[in-house]
Amino acid sequence: MAQYTYVTTARTVEEVGDFSNIITRIAIEDHPITARLSRRAVHDPNPKAVEDTLSSIDTSNAHAEDADAPAASDTARTLNQNYCQILMKTAEVSDTQNSVLQHGMGEELLYQEMKKQIEIMKDYEAFVVSDQAAAAATTTNSRIAKMAGMTALITTNTDATGDFSQANYNTLIAAVASEGGKPNVAYMDATRKAAVDAWTTTPTRFTTAIQTLEKEVLRYHSSIGQMVDMYWHPYMPQDIATAGAVFLLLDLSLWELVELLPLTRKILPDNGAGPSTLYKWQPSLLTHAEKGNAYFGGT
Repeated sequence: MAQYTYVTTARTVEEVGDFSNIITRIAIEDHPITARLSRRAVHDPNPKAVEDTLSSIDTSNAHAEDADAPAASDTARTLNQNYCQILMKTAEVSDTQNSVLQHGMGEELLYQEMKKQIEIMKDYEAFVVSDQAAAAATTTNSRIAKMAGMTALITTNTDATGDFSQANYNTLIAAVASEGGKPNVAYMDATRKAAVDAWTTTPTRFTTAIQTLEKEVLRYHSSIGQMVDMYWHPYMPQDIATAGAVFLLLDLSLWELVELLPLTRKILPDNGAGPSTLYKWQPSLLTHAEKGNAYFGGT
């Protein structure tokens, strides 16, 4: 236990320091979308998913009794793809740091390793909601592949940040539904969450406790019948390229986390200073049908 000199008017004594044996960390550690994505191993740094649709309704589909078979007409399949991006975090301590008895932990390296695992998951979550564009590893970009975020992958149903309103949300989700999409969850920044909480409908909302005001909108049921859970996302928007989404309307069953290299822990060589550990991960984000999703944001 550390000791400190404490001087009084009568004598000098050695004071025993008093530390709480807990380290308090104030930080957001959640990765809400990543936690809900299905996972799949892939063996291609450029994973792909094939998307198809049905032909439009044919209101001229009427034929005579002896008519010949009509010419075949079909839709063209589209290819959704992304690139696996390498994420790395290093935990490093000196031998002395690792040996010193500290408050709130057993060993400094183990504590740092725990932090790096949380941090690398937060990094991936930020890329997921971002507007980062997909990039293949080439000689011109120093072989650094980048995965596209949801803002870049969703291209069909989008609207500007400034257009966000209850009426425009209803229009946007109707557009997704017309494509056959069934989004059931929305993630948004704090500004849009406050706006959603102010949305109104015909009934007046009352609280069961007279001294408690319940303001938050947890679920919104649109006119077309789509029930959507409404969540604040702590990392939105992520403006990596230009401007990330401020509101993502998603069907998470149409997305998956794919991994060329699963999150791996490697003990690095110790050149004498002390131990270090590398966490390395090569994931990507793949959509199977981007039309089933939408967002407000971008440029």
